[in-house]
Amino acid sequence: ETDSGRITLLAPDVSPEMAVWTGSGPTLEDLAERYGMDACIPCSEASRVLAAAKADRVYTLDNVELPDGCTLEVDTTHVKKALAECRTYKCAEEIDCLQHANDVSGQAHVAMWQNCTPGVYEYQLEAVFGQYTMHQGLRHFGYPCIVGSGQNSAILHYDRNTKQVADGDLVLVDAGAEWGGYTADITRTFPANGQFSPMQRDLYQAVLGIQESSLAMIQPGAKWETVGFEARRTATRYLIDLGLLTGTVDELMLEVHDVGVAGPVPEVLKEGMVVTCEPGIYFIDPILQPALEDPTYQPYLQKDQLESFRHVGGVRIEDDVALTSDGVRNLTSAPKRMEDIEALMMD
Repeated sequence: ETDSGRITLLAPDVSPEMAVWTGSGPTLEDLAERYGMDACIPCSEASRVLAAAKADRVYTLDNVELPDGCTLEVDTTHVKKALAECRTYKCAEEIDCLQHANDVSGQAHVAMWQNCTPGVYEYQLEAVFGQYTMHQGLRHFGYPCIVGSGQNSAILHYDRNTKQVADGDLVLVDAGAEWGGYTADITRTFPANGQFSPMQRDLYQAVLGIQESSLAMIQPGAKWETVGFEARRTATRYLIDLGLLTGTVDELMLEVHDVGVAGPVPEVLKEGMVVTCEPGIYFIDPILQPALEDPTYQPYLQKDQLESFRHVGGVRIEDDVALTSDGVRNLTSAPKRMEDIEALMMD
């Protein structure tokens, strides 16, 4: 109710016979307390409550069915905007949920490392993640687990998870579990045999360096577009140092990269927001091969060095970052230094 601020939750009408199949559900009072509402009523009573409120308008999301007999004017614009605003900024309790999801999910990533040996299948590593998080009470994934080994690590949203992990592969895992409806979003990349090769080490250190420089820029008042632009500059510098590109940073930025607003991400970061920082470097054959054959890009690409890296796949490192009144807080504690990953895989 917009005038009083009173919130009444509508719960689906449940037939008593459903208890045979699903057991007794929570009472209306239980639901009101669980979700912090002033009251909870069954949907069948919605018309009566609306009539008693003497409202002339109801605010809903798109495609919401109104109760039978409801003749109020329907506004479908304001609720969507209000919910988007609410989801943009997180209160302390929401950040606590995200922190718990990150803590448990990070520990599950470590469990995967410690259960990885050449010869396992990607889906077996996914099972380790699920077993660990469910054992801790986090029974749902926030999104399909990405477990990509070898060249599969270069596929951004690879979730088939069917390949057998080979000795010498890098394994990229993007996985997070939910707590209270809030999900962690963590990516770590590790060597299947427990030791980074020199080439893998160089690539991993480049991505870690990009992330560290980007994390240092994330703060209230920073422009997200600027953070992204500087990340691209840093990535270009590392690619030159690795011998994969030739030219100057400024020349390559003008010729190869462009800057744009990243979808729904706000222009300016503000207190209360939670963002991910997830740089990656990937060797994707369907993109690399045409570039190597394109006269526009050929002057900037070191073909022999690129060929030597193509089998590596990709590296991504992703953390969740909250901008709070107490400062910037990295919610993701899963180790990411190579020596720490290797040490944990030896345990």
